[in-house]
Amino acid sequence: MAVSDLTVRSARLDAQTHLVALAGELDLYSADAFRSALDEALDDGAQRLAIDLTSVDFIDSVALGVLANAMKRLRASGGGLAVVSGNPQIIRVFEITGLDRMVVLAGSVNEALEKL
Repeated sequence: MAVSDLTVRSARLDAQTHLVALAGELDLYSADAFRSALDEALDDGAQRLAIDLTSVDFIDSVALGVLANAMKRLRASGGGLAVVSGNPQIIRVFEITGLDRMVVLAGSVNEALEKL
C-alpha cells in the first residue's frame, strides 16, 4: 500500500489569523502532518484559522476528526475556522457529516477570511 503524499504550508497572516494550505490526499497516512500544522497554528495563538483544501483530492474520516478537534479548540476560546474548497466531492463530505454546520465553507481564501 502506497503512502499518500501531502504538502502542508502554513502562514501567520496576523496575530490571530493563520492559513494552512494543503495539497494531495488528506487521509490516515497524512493526518499527523495535518494535525501538527493545526496544533502549531493554535499554539501560536490562532483565533481565526483558514484551511485551504483547494488542492486536496481526497479527505477521509480521520482527517475530518483532526479538523473537528481543531474546531473544538477554537470554539472554546471564541475563535472560528473556515475551509476553502471548490471541489464538490470535498464539500459533499462536509455536508454528509454535518461539519458544514460547524465550519465556514468558502470558495476562496479571501472569502474565508472575510467570513471569519
